[in-house]
Amino acid sequence: NSQQLGVPLVVTWHGSMMDWYRNEMNLIIQNFRLKHNAPSKSNIDRLKSLGESVAYETYALQSVPHHITISDSARDDLVNVDLIPAASVHLVYNGVNEENFKPDPAARELFVSKHGLDATDFIVGCGGRLAPEKGHGQLARSISDILEMHKDVVLMVAGSGSEGKKYEKLKEKGLRVKMVGMLSQVDLAQFYNAVDVFIDPFWQHHGLNTVMIEASLTSTPIIATKLASAVTTIPNEAFGLRFDLGLKESLTSAILYLKDHPSEARQIGANLRERALKLFTSTVMAHKYEKVLYDAVLNPHPQGPVLEGDVVCKDTYPAMCFRMPKKEDPAT
Repeated sequence: NSQQLGVPLVVTWHGSMMDWYRNEMNLIIQNFRLKHNAPSKSNIDRLKSLGESVAYETYALQSVPHHITISDSARDDLVNVDLIPAASVHLVYNGVNEENFKPDPAARELFVSKHGLDATDFIVGCGGRLAPEKGHGQLARSISDILEMHKDVVLMVAGSGSEGKKYEKLKEKGLRVKMVGMLSQVDLAQFYNAVDVFIDPFWQHHGLNTVMIEASLTSTPIIATKLASAVTTIPNEAFGLRFDLGLKESLTSAILYLKDHPSEARQIGANLRERALKLFTSTVMAHKYEKVLYDAVLNPHPQGPVLEGDVVCKDTYPAMCFRMPKKEDPAT
C-alpha cells in the first residue's frame, strides 16, 4: 500500500469502468442500427454489473493523488464526472516510435506489388486486432457496397482475429479484398504508406488507439468512428473524417469523399503528421511522463484518506479490486 509506505502514487488510466459501461451502450446502438435488434438480456445484465463497478471505481479514484490519462475524453471524465481536482489529472498521450513510422513514397509500390495489387488502385486499409468491438461489422457492410460499385477500390486488411471471416466472405463473393495478416513493424510502416486511407471503425469508448497514431505519423488520411479517442486524433475535418456509429451510409460516404478528393486527402495526411510529431511520438510521451514523475516527487499532492480495510474484487469483466476504509471499532 503506497499510502502506508509514504511514497508518491501515480496511476495511469488506459480505460475505465465508465468506458466499459459506455461500450455496452455503444454495442446496443450498433446492433439496433445495423441489425434492428433490441437490447438483449446479456446487455441488460452486463449494464447492471458494470453500474456497480462504476460506483466503486468512482469511490476508489478519490484516494489517488496523481492520475495520468491518455486522451482528452478520459481527462474530461475524471475532472467533470468523477470530480477529481484538475491539478491532479495529467494528460499524456500515447506515443509510438517516430523513427519506425514516417512517410516513404517508395514503400507503396514495393508493398502493393508484393501483394499482387496495382499502385493505381484506391486502397482502403484497416488493421489491428480483428475483434468484434473493433467495429468490423460496420466496415464490412460499407466496403461491400463500395467494392461492388467501384472496381478500382481494394480493401487491404492487416492483423488477425475472429472478425477476419467477414472479409473472407467478401473475397468469396469475388470482391477485391487482400488479407495480409500480422505484420512486423517494418512491414506495418510499409502498409500504412501503401494505403490511400486508413479506417478505424471501433465502437469502444477507449483511450487512444495506437493504429491511428501510426497512420498519422506516416501521413495516411484517417477515417474513424465519431467517439471519444477519435476526437483526440481528429479534432476537426482538417485532420480526417469521423463517421456515425452503426450508420453504414455515414462510413461509405466518408470513404468515397476522400476517393473523389485526392488533393484534400493528401493535405489531411500532411496535417496529421505535423500534429502527430508534436503530440504522439514516443519521445514526446517519455518527456511528459518524466515531468509528471518528477512533479509527483518534488511537489507531492495531499493523499486521500488512508484505506486500510478489506480488499474487495468485482469479477465483472474487466475485473477490478479496491480497498475499503478501515472498519471503526464499535467500542470507540
